[in-house]
Amino acid sequence: MRKLRMTTILVLLIGGMFVALTATTSVSGARMTPVEFFEEFTAEERLHIRTAMDYAIPRQQIIDSVLLGQGALLASPIEANAIGYDSSIQAREFSIEKALDEMEAAFGYRYNDSAEDDADRKGYFSMVIMAPTSRSDRMQWAALVTKCFQEIGIDVTLKYANWNVAVSVFSPPADIAGFDYEHGGYDAFFIGWTGSPLSDVSQWFGEANWAPAGSNIAYIDDPVVDAIIDTSLTNTDKAKRMEALTDFQEYFHDEIPYFVVLQLMDLWAVDPDLKGVSLSFDYPNFGNWSYAITDPVTTAITVQTPGDLKDCNPLMASSYYDWLMGGVPGGTYGSLFTSYPDAPEVYYGDIAESWTVSDDGLVWTFNIHDGIEFSDGSVLTVDDVIFTFKQFINPDVVAWGGTSQAEWMNASNIVRIDDDTVEFTLNDFYAYGESLFTQSILSEAQMSLVPDAQWKSDATTTAFPPLGTGPYMPDEDNWDVATSMTKLILNEHYDNTIRTDDGWFNNEDRIPSIYTKLVSSAATCVAALQNGEINIIDSNVAIQPFLAQLTNVSWARLEKSLGWGHQAFYVNQRSPIWGKNAMDPRIQYPEDYGDDAPFDFASVFFGILCLTAFQIVRKRKK
Repeated sequence: MRKLRMTTILVLLIGGMFVALTATTSVSGARMTPVEFFEEFTAEERLHIRTAMDYAIPRQQIIDSVLLGQGALLASPIEANAIGYDSSIQAREFSIEKALDEMEAAFGYRYNDSAEDDADRKGYFSMVIMAPTSRSDRMQWAALVTKCFQEIGIDVTLKYANWNVAVSVFSPPADIAGFDYEHGGYDAFFIGWTGSPLSDVSQWFGEANWAPAGSNIAYIDDPVVDAIIDTSLTNTDKAKRMEALTDFQEYFHDEIPYFVVLQLMDLWAVDPDLKGVSLSFDYPNFGNWSYAITDPVTTAITVQTPGDLKDCNPLMASSYYDWLMGGVPGGTYGSLFTSYPDAPEVYYGDIAESWTVSDDGLVWTFNIHDGIEFSDGSVLTVDDVIFTFKQFINPDVVAWGGTSQAEWMNASNIVRIDDDTVEFTLNDFYAYGESLFTQSILSEAQMSLVPDAQWKSDATTTAFPPLGTGPYMPDEDNWDVATSMTKLILNEHYDNTIRTDDGWFNNEDRIPSIYTKLVSSAATCVAALQNGEINIIDSNVAIQPFLAQLTNVSWARLEKSLGWGHQAFYVNQRSPIWGKNAMDPRIQYPEDYGDDAPFDFASVFFGILCLTAFQIVRKRKK
């Protein structure tokens, strides 16, 4: 009986292996099935495919014809105005021929789109590319890239979606993270990242940062780049950190974990009477604005922006548009540290009156100002600071940003020293330590009433912003997430005199109210600015075609600077076709392959052990 039982197990095991290795499924538009791609393609061949795509992105044409010169070539996520940028590492020059060479190296034959016979125009594979509608110029270059990809034998379907729909696609629930478009995930999409002069690229890499918890939305997992990034952030020797940043840029160019399309010029069209608008760090800084008229009390200004409002809670904000409409930059919230609008790499105290840092850079001790109040009149305490930071690194609560923060902090090392003092002990030295403490501080009394599981759905976080300590507060009567219409009004509990810094904190001529609303088109925005209906056109509105109309006129002032951030094209790195971390589709999509899924040796072995243990226990009981 024992021999028969073991023989049965061996037959099942061998049979399962045979079925698993011969399973296939047909996919429309592809030369091979996903299983064949996974089994037959090497990492080198998948790199050839990514390199072909990179050659087929017409970056300079996009800058010249779509952006009308208002952009710059970029080879990696480290922007030209960021720490450690290496100008010697250049983006690949557009070439359909070189792209076809790379495809031929991967597939063994060359696509010929001019052949008369369909059989001779045999393509390679299909993919769905998504582009958010929040930038009309990005929609244009998505169409341009789609056309070029089709020229190298990729069967592309281009789909447009509003911002909130796009976010749900590239940051899906954890159980389908990394799935392709057909199964509820994505194949490829265009997105823009708001950047920083601080070259911390860790948020886009590492399995711990995979979406939806983090912003590694390409699902990149490579210990080589993780080690490079770790050196760039944690080595106490600055020279070694700079070396590592160069190594990272070379790695990015060679391995192509995702595609950097370009770096934009930020273009804002502004009412000439609006003063103090700082655009050096992408977000306009509301606290620094004033208006050159005789009766500012009656003044309201309106900002038009092309993206939807999604999350009102700054701990959960997932986009530039959430931050802008929620009044985060210099508006609704205070933080331990903040930075000068014109020098974002220079930090000074906001809620923090003073602070010390240990010699090894690990222990940060903050003393907070007395008398700072939330917009409901309640007094901010050290407990609010501790609560906020513990929630920000709580994976059950926040979105992308907190995942990166949790690499440096843990809740047990955030300690209340006394009524005015809080101490943070970091897990490791961090090259940009000050930036960890720029998080908007929330009210524990208000937000502790919301269970962790409800932070992503409760009205306190999704329908209306939580309480803050900044110079502005949201107007309940003029706040509509559904239409992305928001209004900020002056916070009567904000005291200019408490902050001792002589910067924008002491601005006594702030705009009494600030509206933001969703745009319909760039042309509509320009007409509204000319008619005095709005005061600012956000930099994400594609106003390049209207530059001549906006230049040297009495009703508009152009603000222009090299933007912080980059425009990117992501491909799902779990794809069995082009993915650096290709996943066996029979495991990823078992419902498509049924009994043909690969045999799970670990589970079988574990099952045999359990069965053996069970039999031994039975015998002993007998």
